[in-house]
Amino acid sequence: MKKKIMKSFRLSHHAITILELLSKELKLPQSAVIEKALEQYLDHVTQHEILKFAGILTPQEGEDMLESIRSSRQNKNIISWDD
Repeated sequence: MKKKIMKSFRLSHHAITILELLSKELKLPQSAVIEKALEQYLDHVTQHEILKFAGILTPQEGEDMLESIRSSRQNKNIISWDD
């Protein structure tokens, strides 16, 4: 896959220092360090997205919700209510 060349990319002095240190330590080009960092950040953000809901429900509420999800996945019959 052909890589796109970015013409302008601004980083703080601190970020540049970190990038240089990591590049040297890992023996990778700076672009590879940035690519790996972006991939890991994406994994971190998407993996931990569910954690923002932690502690909202009581254990019983969680069990009730889980049971509701399980039963709704299994029972797809439409009930017709006639008055």
